[in-house]
Amino acid sequence: MQDRLVIPGESDDVRARRSRDELAWALIELMRGKDYDAISVQDICAHAGVGRSTFYAHFADKDEMLIRHVVVFVEWMGGRFAWDARRDSYRFDLALLLDHVRDMRAVFDSLARSRRIELITRVWQDGFATRFAATIRSARGDTAQAIPAELLAQHIAGSVINLMLWWLRHHCPIESGEIDRHFHAMIRGLR
Repeated sequence: MQDRLVIPGESDDVRARRSRDELAWALIELMRGKDYDAISVQDICAHAGVGRSTFYAHFADKDEMLIRHVVVFVEWMGGRFAWDARRDSYRFDLALLLDHVRDMRAVFDSLARSRRIELITRVWQDGFATRFAATIRSARGDTAQAIPAELLAQHIAGSVINLMLWWLRHHCPIESGEIDRHFHAMIRGLR
């Protein structure tokens, strides 16, 4: 999908960034085979090849690490929402998001079995809505609009999350590109 996203921390030193990256991706790899709740900090450290003191130098616990990883992804993905003047419509690469979650299905299932999906999708929706609202305000300029930017952004972000969850729960019955086309037809004309 993309190069690994950098999880920010107190230190931007190359070694610190590498440690945060190795730890976060160790958790992701472990979730491909285990429930999130069954994974310990020690498991993460062993998989990443770092000591516990290194883990705790960067993260308070695995929940903080997961949320920070999720927030970085949301920032990156949410930044893909844009106004397309040629089409007179907002654009969002929903197919890219759907392909990513399909590829990460084992991680989704690990989080679902540990009852974390609602939290993760809430963080995604809120993060997307924040990014979308900024884009909407920028695309509109100073003109007054009937629908407040924050409300429209929540509507679009909610549609993204609901379509994604429906698609996953129904075992990806429609190609991601086709859902992307339908999604854009549904949001066309929103301003």
